[in-house]
Amino acid sequence: DDNPYYNLFYYRYICNWRDGGGSPDLVFKYDKTYAHMWSQGINYESIVTTSNFNIGAGDYMFSVDLAAHHSSSVSMPDGVRLILKNTVTQVENTVVDIPASQFQRTTPNSMNFKLTTACFNITQSYNRLIFRPYNNIGNSSQGRIYVDNLSIVSINSSFDAGSDILLNVCDSAVIGPSCVLPGATYSWTPINGLSNPNVPNPLIGGANSGIYTLSMTTACSTYTDQVSVNLNV
Repeated sequence: DDNPYYNLFYYRYICNWRDGGGSPDLVFKYDKTYAHMWSQGINYESIVTTSNFNIGAGDYMFSVDLAAHHSSSVSMPDGVRLILKNTVTQVENTVVDIPASQFQRTTPNSMNFKLTTACFNITQSYNRLIFRPYNNIGNSSQGRIYVDNLSIVSINSSFDAGSDILLNVCDSAVIGPSCVLPGATYSWTPINGLSNPNVPNPLIGGANSGIYTLSMTTACSTYTDQVSVNLNV
């Protein structure tokens, strides 16, 4: 079942998060804890960041794990929204809107989360992030959603394939970025000497050298960067 529920957001026990509307809960299911919110008509629960949050102009990739209740008798919200707000200027902007068609239900034995990614561009700074479910006009049912692993990563011109390396002939090393984006796919060219060219951080043997190009494809675009592999002779 869905018990016990804990409204810890209200008490700010969750670092950098608090309740933004209603009383969103942490729910313990299958030996782990997740955020849980509902929307009904024009009413909804939400979570918002505290004063420690700041995001500037640029391109970003958003990812989140979402799951609806396993029983078809329990409604889903019509969607969830990521909203950015500047509390000084009072400017508010919905930057991501994920419809219910992208949700999947939990199973009786697992959360069955679905990773959803989206990209957005902003031209000004914001100091508050709001995440909430919503119902469209005319939908008075109570829709429930579970949330985990919410992430926002800057993808401006900062994509970095990792540091250049110097190898002895008999050695091997891991190459690739220190930060891997959830939901992105990776591929390396050339593939010579790589343990797997379709992972972000493959092993490369010391008998190989040259310029290796990493391509990262996200919901936004494809980004490339290079790593130089040199032999210590």
